[in-house]
Amino acid sequence: MRIVATDTTLNTIAYNVATALQSIGENISLWNTRQKPVFDMIAEKRPDVIIIHTDDMTPIFMRAIKEYSNISVIAFGFSNCYDNIDVVCLPDNTPEHVMKNLSIDNAQILLIPPTANIAKYGQHQYHASYASDVLYISKQKPSAALINILHHLAAFVQIKICGPIKIAMPEYLGVTNLSQEIRFMSSTRIGLDFYGLDTLDYASLGTYCVTPAPNPVFPSVIPTQIVDTILDKVENLTKLKTLANKAKKLTYKKYTCFHITQKIFTQLNYPHIVSKLQKRYEQIRQTS
Repeated sequence: MRIVATDTTLNTIAYNVATALQSIGENISLWNTRQKPVFDMIAEKRPDVIIIHTDDMTPIFMRAIKEYSNISVIAFGFSNCYDNIDVVCLPDNTPEHVMKNLSIDNAQILLIPPTANIAKYGQHQYHASYASDVLYISKQKPSAALINILHHLAAFVQIKICGPIKIAMPEYLGVTNLSQEIRFMSSTRIGLDFYGLDTLDYASLGTYCVTPAPNPVFPSVIPTQIVDTILDKVENLTKLKTLANKAKKLTYKKYTCFHITQKIFTQLNYPHIVSKLQKRYEQIRQTS
């Protein structure tokens, strides 16, 4: 199958879908919409499937997919027009009034919950040298509220901070590669996910996560209660592991990148892709 994708890093759901597909050996060609016009891309790549963020759905793109109606299109995000789009993926917390105002045409809407990218993060990898009471991975510019929380926590527990966004604290350890990130996430007692980017990934690794973001496996904590919640939970390791293991089981049962990708390709009627995804999911689940 020939799959073309625009920048999937713009959307977590799209990124997780692309990762799941790559894990079963599907080759995904990246399409830079600024450098190559859509008709040139189609002539060169002859895609069966296009994965696209709605920011890239220009009028010329919409004209192209109308002309090449044999191409299946999966769109991620909100748009004023979904003409000739096959599957539209939106967050499952999209407000009802927003849904009512969407012009969907004949597209199939899938409301997608947060999911764990088990194709990327894989197995739990505890290492004592990576251990901490609390871990924060800095992937977005921190708000003043978050900085205040991190300083309060650092006064009471062992906190480690890593990631691409530098935090001006002694606890910041710098940028990490993927294997290091997995070790940090697996070895901490509690992951602090202030922006809801890694919650399900923590769960898939068997680590308890505190987050204000809505999610299906951990209770959401309002920001003003994060410090008290963490200090209350961090010393009770037995209870933490029980809660984390419960979240891990639920995540693997319903909320992984393979679940959502299978749902999408079921809608597109690609049973061989769905079968390969299920097989790969079972392989990862058995070793988790």
